[in-house]
Amino acid sequence: MLNLFVPTSSQTWQSRPIIYRFVSTERSVKRLLAREVHAFCYLLALSVLLAQPLPDQITLTTIRGETIRGVCRTFAGGWAAELYRQEGGDWVAIRRDSFFVDSLLRLVHLRQYVIREALLTPYKRYRLDYPQSNLLICTREDYDTILGGFVPQERFYLWGASVRHDSVMRGWLGLLGLGWNNYDGAMLVPHPILSDLRLWGDSLLIESFLPESQVFVAIAGYKRSAGSPCDTIYTYSQQGIQLSLESVRQLCIGTGGRLVYTYDTACTPSGCAAERRFLFYDAQEKPVKDSLALSLYTLQGNPQGTTLLTRRYAWDGQGRLIRAEYPNGVYELIYGQQVVALSSASPNLHYWRGRLWGMPPGAPVALYDMQGRLIWASIANFSGELDLPETCPTGLYLLRWGESQLSLIHHAQ
Repeated sequence: MLNLFVPTSSQTWQSRPIIYRFVSTERSVKRLLAREVHAFCYLLALSVLLAQPLPDQITLTTIRGETIRGVCRTFAGGWAAELYRQEGGDWVAIRRDSFFVDSLLRLVHLRQYVIREALLTPYKRYRLDYPQSNLLICTREDYDTILGGFVPQERFYLWGASVRHDSVMRGWLGLLGLGWNNYDGAMLVPHPILSDLRLWGDSLLIESFLPESQVFVAIAGYKRSAGSPCDTIYTYSQQGIQLSLESVRQLCIGTGGRLVYTYDTACTPSGCAAERRFLFYDAQEKPVKDSLALSLYTLQGNPQGTTLLTRRYAWDGQGRLIRAEYPNGVYELIYGQQVVALSSASPNLHYWRGRLWGMPPGAPVALYDMQGRLIWASIANFSGELDLPETCPTGLYLLRWGESQLSLIHHAQ
């Protein structure tokens, strides 16, 4: 029987928002702005180290001739991506995903909306916590239109894996939670999935939520065993405390510690399957080809056919993905100057951009200059967006709503 640590209830995800107390005096505004100026040099150095390029646009042209476009825009503490489908001569918005990161560029929240007739409707959300340096906990919730709120569905525990936001989305959260196997998920991150040993981690536990008893129960997972030249992944299903082995996967390592080959076998009462995956890299150790062969067999071992799926990737001179060829179509990525920004965790200083996303819908907002003077006021729209004024001179500003605040650096055009 496999030995897997099962977390206690005290290790479940809990929100830990940073709340700033509202102080309305002009003196307090000046003091806060002065403190942020002293923190700026530290923040600038840290942001250079952690900066993650973000494409302005991702376009998918499917093998059926359809075109889907993702438009990405950064905001303070993350970024958002809106998906558009071309219908006739018009681009129609169909979904928005908002990603939030902390000061270590770890993904802490993802919220998905569907868009119908220009109206946003909540769809799914993912909440992530990092209670230990080697443990990631992610809870997936679906929006219930009848209840008018989010309902838990699944919870993932991943030990020993890379926790940067881009790693998390190219790992098991992306594969199981967002469905990178179809174009919908790959529109956001068309990178090679599970192509790095650090994305696999040491073990994974999946729990399902039981609404009748309001508890999570373990249903599946895997445990990784180190070896040479291949590590072994034991995948299992779970019922109560009983674990049933489902498949065995080999992760084989090439020069430089890169994952170059995986082999997985699994059987059901109706037959067996074998999955072989080959990964190829360029001189800069960027994956350029991902080839997957899926072979089916009878229980007696007689072959029933093989399907070959190949993905190819192209990178620019700065190491950014610019093209991905999938079996369902071709993804093309266009970059500007966007990088994923630090979150509103301390130090609380961000670059001014034309539109601010992620505000409370309908929240009254006030903008102050360095002298603590109120220079502009507005209200966030129904989707939590706010268009900042374009006429303000270069400088440092403080934006406030309710009991929260955000310091902004503005460079006038």
